[in-house]
Amino acid sequence: MMAGPETQTEERGQLVTTDERLEKLEWKLAHAKRRNRWVLGAVALALGVWLVAGTFGPRTAGAQDGGAPVNEVRAKRLLLVDDAGKIRAMLTMTPAGPALVLYDAAGNPRVALDVNADGSGLALSDAAGKIRAVLRVDADGSGLALRDAAGKPRAGLTLTATGPALVLSDNGGKLRAGLGVLKDSPSLVLTDAAGKIRATVGAGSTALPDGTTTIYPESSLFLSGPDGKVIWQAP
Repeated sequence: MMAGPETQTEERGQLVTTDERLEKLEWKLAHAKRRNRWVLGAVALALGVWLVAGTFGPRTAGAQDGGAPVNEVRAKRLLLVDDAGKIRAMLTMTPAGPALVLYDAAGNPRVALDVNADGSGLALSDAAGKIRAVLRVDADGSGLALRDAAGKPRAGLTLTATGPALVLSDNGGKLRAGLGVLKDSPSLVLTDAAGKIRATVGAGSTALPDGTTTIYPESSLFLSGPDGKVIWQAP
């Protein structure tokens, strides 16, 4: 059922309300994009660990058997090799902090765990060497980033001081959906391929020209056209 104004005054007020409502929704989407960039930053940190793994990675190493165990070993790097002499694990101290890297039988890094001045993280890669998942905790909060086989970000889950958020991207890596709870106000934002907001669901508030405030319940729904203008809304 299409919603329409009953009087010219109400129509002008409704348009103002709609414009301000869209501004709030665009801010929420921008906030979700910033969260997405935070997730990508976590992936970049994981890539740094991968570079360290490549720099200090598999090299010839010998192992010694026998002898009494020692109570303490002090070293900058510890390597574990398999029966064929290939390095399968490396514990090393990098300029940024300690890191643990696990390799597969082909010598590719598959798991990396690191701690640096910004926080700590865990990165997982596939057999092709593409990082597919990153879990990170830093001063801004915690987050999980998932990437597809092409290495593009597809999903991110974050928790910061403003609240939790879930962001989803398309095949091109563009943000298409954001679900979050900001200041106890849940909202869902959907965008098209051009980045235009097309649908929003969730609570919010808008200040009217007369100084009053309209509170939108969690059941609020706004649908927009390709030009970004609202074509239907409830309530």
